[in-house]
Amino acid sequence: LGRKEFADIAEQHLRQAAESAGWPSESWHDAPVFIGSSSYSISEYENRHFAGNRAVEEHNLLYLAEDLRRRSGNRQIFSFATACTSSAHALIQADNCLRGGAERAFVLGIENLNRLTLLHFHSLGLLAEHYQPFGGNGLILGEGVAALALSSAAPESSSGRLKLIGHAANTGNDLIQSDGQAQEQVMRRALDVAGIAPESIAAVKTHGIGTADSDAAELAALENIFGTLPPLMAFKPQIGHTLGATAALETA
Repeated sequence: LGRKEFADIAEQHLRQAAESAGWPSESWHDAPVFIGSSSYSISEYENRHFAGNRAVEEHNLLYLAEDLRRRSGNRQIFSFATACTSSAHALIQADNCLRGGAERAFVLGIENLNRLTLLHFHSLGLLAEHYQPFGGNGLILGEGVAALALSSAAPESSSGRLKLIGHAANTGNDLIQSDGQAQEQVMRRALDVAGIAPESIAAVKTHGIGTADSDAAELAALENIFGTLPPLMAFKPQIGHTLGATAALETA
């Protein structure tokens, strides 16, 4: 996709999210928008490179945010690029914004395939023909977009609505290997913030990345918290691993 097509898709989904929430479709013109993506600028780099445009000063890392600012006149557009947690961080900050007094906010998770990401996972030997979380050793990349409309006020209808009651963020000490202890800590902190006991949890939407080491770390963290595991959900066999858009897409 080119720059314009990518921004068109983003705008379309923001408008649809607003309308689904019963808001005017133009709501995203003044409500903060929090974008989570790990690669939305990479394809633009690649498109220009293969078109023979090597002028670095013309490349723009924030082209999507700037396009949305130009289209809407909204300067409250923020970007998060923290690999698989990108739109999760966007969701957390959108909620913090509402808790700080805002009435509405949007989260946009968006990801598109590109050569750099594909070659990265291929070089690590992590691509597989079949996706089997907690039982395989490989993943299939996906792409997609999801927009979430958040409000500080309770909606008139509860149909199809979710309530965010607690969240936490954490990091381990290794950027390559999954850290089961760090995952356990962040889940326990989220439960504490929400005031929910582990035995009250009806199901867990897992990261379920599909690689043996990462899944083993996640499963160990879950077993330490719950003992007898609640039902575990994994959406990646249906939609692929959508990287920075994962949290928004899988929440939707």
